Amino acid sequence: VDYILTVSVSISSGTDALTSAFPVLHDYKVIIACLLVILIMILNLRGVTESASALAYPVYLFVLALVLLIGVGIWKVATGQVSPDVHPAIGTAVPGISLFLLLRAFSSGCSALTGVEAISNAVTNFRQPAARNAVRTLVAMGVILAILFSGVMFLAYWFGIVPKAEETVVSQLASQVLGRNGFYYFVQGTTALILVLAANTGFSAFPLLAVNLAVDKYIPRMFTIRGDRLGYSNGIVTLGIASILLIIAFHGNTERLIPLYAVGVFIPFTLSQTGMIVKWLKEKPAGWQGKLVTNFIGAFISFTVLIIFFTTKFSQVWAVLIFLPLIVYVFHRIKNHYEEVGKQLRIMPGDKEALALEGNVVIIPVAGLTRAVENSIN
Repeated sequence: VDYILTVSVSISSGTDALTSAFPVLHDYKVIIACLLVILIMILNLRGVTESASALAYPVYLFVLALVLLIGVGIWKVATGQVSPDVHPAIGTAVPGISLFLLLRAFSSGCSALTGVEAISNAVTNFRQPAARNAVRTLVAMGVILAILFSGVMFLAYWFGIVPKAEETVVSQLASQVLGRNGFYYFVQGTTALILVLAANTGFSAFPLLAVNLAVDKYIPRMFTIRGDRLGYSNGIVTLGIASILLIIAFHGNTERLIPLYAVGVFIPFTLSQTGMIVKWLKEKPAGWQGKLVTNFIGAFISFTVLIIFFTTKFSQVWAVLIFLPLIVYVFHRIKNHYEEVGKQLRIMPGDKEALALEGNVVIIPVAGLTRAVENSIN
């Protein structure tokens, strides 16, 4: 579910960046988003070699663009080029602020933390010592996130930026700080590119997850079949179609997709942290108490965010309570079907109908000996 939402949210956000730069395209947002999904789907079906070095350049360009934006913005603030009238003075009382509203904002902001699991899941892909390099990467990501997020929020406050339905905050900020020139389009272009690339991670990971589920007989075995380019075509096409349907259903509205996306992230976050607590309590290795406390805090925060979402945005996330149990039920029905078919096909020791071959020796390669194979040979 979350991989489908990852593609939908990333593509919708990337489309928002494009339509902010070119407002004339706003009415065609859904069509553009669907075309981008189809483009990435075709590229993956054709066999995209996922090169870390090639995918790194857009990331560097994006970080460079935002550092440039934040640097110029802070310089303008420091030199008094920004009117003090465009924002309230620091310490101004804001009416209507409540703990409930702050918790809602906190839970929405937590969706920015999604992505840490990508590093956690890919520790084996790092150079040795893998664990240490993964930790360094995670720390670097955290530092970059903190700097960029804090810089954008500070400038948004100082320049008096308020949310608009047809233009993103980053676009408004870049327009005021840099002006509508080449630098502005560089910021918007790299933002759109990085978001579209984020969708590609779903296309590289979802087919592998589908293979694991299919091997365990929880989804149809067609997901284990490789296409002409040795990619798992059925998984790629299924993800593309599901993402397009979701974008159409939500009219490409990122704000409506984000709560579903965040719930889809924080349910497994809570489960994984809780699983680690169980692991430490069972195994009790050296220094397990500190690790237990860390994972308990992680589970508590993740669960708190999840409860806040269900409390504050229930009208937007209620579908998860129906869809997740339904999909788990379907998984188990498929599993039971394969188990029943297996029982009918299985040749048990002592069966009277033994396979007898006389005369010439014939070699027939088969995946396994079942009644279907036996009848075919007979």
